[in-house]
Amino acid sequence: SGIENCKTSSRNARGQIDSPLTELIKIYPNPANTSVQIDIPVNQMPAKDFLHYRLNDLQGHVWQEGIITAPVFEMTTAKLPTGLYLLEISTDSGQQLLQSKISIIH
Repeated sequence: SGIENCKTSSRNARGQIDSPLTELIKIYPNPANTSVQIDIPVNQMPAKDFLHYRLNDLQGHVWQEGIITAPVFEMTTAKLPTGLYLLEISTDSGQQLLQSKISIIH
């Protein structure tokens, strides 16, 4: 289907307990070409805080980062080199909610 529900184990890569929100976030398409869409259920968006995203390559270089401003958020990937990336989504306080691998193919 091309949709990844981002269901992860009980602990993420940093050893933190995953939030219940992890299973509700959808990231697609994967692999991606020109953009990736991040869908977060509207009732799960923080009322006061913002959610932050960061896209790293596997060497740890940050290619993109910013604030998720809406429940349906599109991240442009057209200018990124083909490769494998890690998308991290976290709260204002730094709590990591999600880490997911994304393939970019042009």
